[in-house]
Amino acid sequence: MNVNIVLGRIKTLIGACQHMAARATGNSMWEETGKRRCLAGRQQTAIGEARRIIKQYVARLQTR
Repeated sequence: MNVNIVLGRIKTLIGACQHMAARATGNSMWEETGKRRCLAGRQQTAIGEARRIIKQYVARLQTR
């Protein structure tokens, strides 16, 4: 598994937890921070997935 995928999923999880905790306490500033962290994690996961797919494609081309 790619490092970007793992770190992205961790960031997504932390951001979602922060978002829910802030919503429960009514802190709108932390709620926004949690949303941004969750989105950053999703983006990093997508980058890792794209790199993995490209790497597999290049490996297939080299074996032909």
